[in-house]
Amino acid sequence: MWSLGHTMGLRIAVFASLGQTRYPLAMPIIDGKALASRLEQQAKERLHTSQLSPTLAILQVGEDTASSIYIRNKMAAAERIGAKAILERVDANTSDIDLKAIIQKWNDNSMVNGILVQLPLKGEHDTDGIIQTISPQKDVDAFHPENAARLAASNPLVISPVHEAVLRLLAETPIKLAGAITVLVTNTDTFANPLSQLLKTAGSIVSINRPDELDSFKLKEADIIVIAIGRAKFIHPSMTSAKAIVIDIGINKEDGKTVGDADTQAFLDAGHHITPVPGGVGPVTVALALNNLVTLAIAQKAA
Repeated sequence: MWSLGHTMGLRIAVFASLGQTRYPLAMPIIDGKALASRLEQQAKERLHTSQLSPTLAILQVGEDTASSIYIRNKMAAAERIGAKAILERVDANTSDIDLKAIIQKWNDNSMVNGILVQLPLKGEHDTDGIIQTISPQKDVDAFHPENAARLAASNPLVISPVHEAVLRLLAETPIKLAGAITVLVTNTDTFANPLSQLLKTAGSIVSINRPDELDSFKLKEADIIVIAIGRAKFIHPSMTSAKAIVIDIGINKEDGKTVGDADTQAFLDAGHHITPVPGGVGPVTVALALNNLVTLAIAQKAA
């Protein structure tokens, strides 16, 4: 089984489900909740060993139901591991100057160890500019250009939780990344490029597809498909090989239910390994964000 730590030598530093779907136990669900529980326990033990009680500051701009659920679960998980989380929620029409001032206030506060800007931002905002205001040493999501550069140099302090979650979840399956063909179906290179780099470092052969410009041949030959486009049940087993493993990052509403970008039940019926939505990538992302918080706090203590 492939291991992120063994392959890259990287330091590894809960999302309660939006609903509950029960699948037959014999089916190859990639259980994000079980993995998240282990990662959360790891973060708790690291805090106990370091004798730290860090604080995570979260900025939410505007109202978004999915974002609010993520934030609630991050704050609850922080409390479970012995950390503290504070939330500042502002109107969508808050100026970028004021948003940056909030972040700078946290940058300057030694009691704040990690900062997270919940995306997407509601309203018209310069998201990149706001993210760049976060101190790289407090950047829990690892989106700051300096942290991206460290990743490119294979020397990251922390890794983006959602990107690392993909690799962690793949490590729960029989797949070996070395030589595996991976197709990323995404809307933007901003999301795809760091993940592509991590997968390539682990030996995977990676291509990036846009949902409206799918390369059907590449999709059919893929061993791994990672999809994050925000379109309910966009990918179906008829579009993939019989062996493809699917990591579904999408969160959509359909008939009042939360569903992913892949047709989960169809893939399960066809015998594929797949992450469910909810209960797949989300919980692992939250647990890894907490591990990043711990890593940043330990680094700040040592500085």
